[in-house]
Amino acid sequence: MIASEGEGIETLKVAIAEAVAARRGATASVAYDAALEEAIAGLLPRLAQVAAQAGTSPRNSVRTSTSGWPMPATA
Repeated sequence: MIASEGEGIETLKVAIAEAVAARRGATASVAYDAALEEAIAGLLPRLAQVAAQAGTSPRNSVRTSTSGWPMPATA
């Protein structure tokens, strides 16, 4: 196969389609401490409309909007 000569393009398209069809969701879960869960719960109603406009979940909006915040030091 030589992609620059057009060889293998159909094989690649099939492989991509199969990979997309077989796509599985995340299997890991992240547990947050109670204080953070409480803070997120307080923000969810306020973010619901913004999240709907962005096509995402309110909880994901919280994670996205706080992703640049510094993490607290842990013992």
